[in-house]
Amino acid sequence: MGELHMDIVKCRLVRDYGLNVFIGPLQIAYREIISHPITLTRTVQDIVDDKKRIHSANLTLCLEPAPKSGKFKSVQVELPPDATSIRSDWLKAINEGCGNALHNGPVLGFPIQDVVIKLKGITTSGGRVNPAVHEKLVSWSLCILQLNLFHLVSACAHKCVTEAIEAAGARLIEPIMRLDISLESGTEAQSILHELSRRRADIVECCGTQCKRWF
Repeated sequence: MGELHMDIVKCRLVRDYGLNVFIGPLQIAYREIISHPITLTRTVQDIVDDKKRIHSANLTLCLEPAPKSGKFKSVQVELPPDATSIRSDWLKAINEGCGNALHNGPVLGFPIQDVVIKLKGITTSGGRVNPAVHEKLVSWSLCILQLNLFHLVSACAHKCVTEAIEAAGARLIEPIMRLDISLESGTEAQSILHELSRRRADIVECCGTQCKRWF
């Protein structure tokens, strides 16, 4: 819906219902995409138990452009054949971290879409925690530890995706049009050029009184 449509709706509300209508600045729901694939490995460390032991999560993620794939759904697991199967709760944590990182892009803070994220590697020190081995670890302490490890893995995924997006050449998805503007002799062009610049137009060619611009 453009400015003209909003003006028509406003006039109808004022005319038919006698309402006092105020319309603020229009906001466009842009989306952002990445320009090229990238593979990144990041590690996050933290103290997550009462014994002050440092646990870590290491993830290798591959981000690839996927035109017209829309909103991110879930990570594609592509671990090496000799790797152990990933735990379901850790996969959930990775999806949560990736989704949060894609919510605000680096260009103007709009969501990232049309991207595929592949899990290439995962290493967690918390994977060694097992109640059968640590018999002295009571059940509630184990639950707290597993919850903290969940957030640790999620934070690692968030960090990896955030840095990967910035390095992958994120850009806005927006309509682009070409305009050929011809001015009559004596017409002041300053106001027109100012308005075009405000809308982030780029001059392609300027000859005499005719300018070509891309939006």
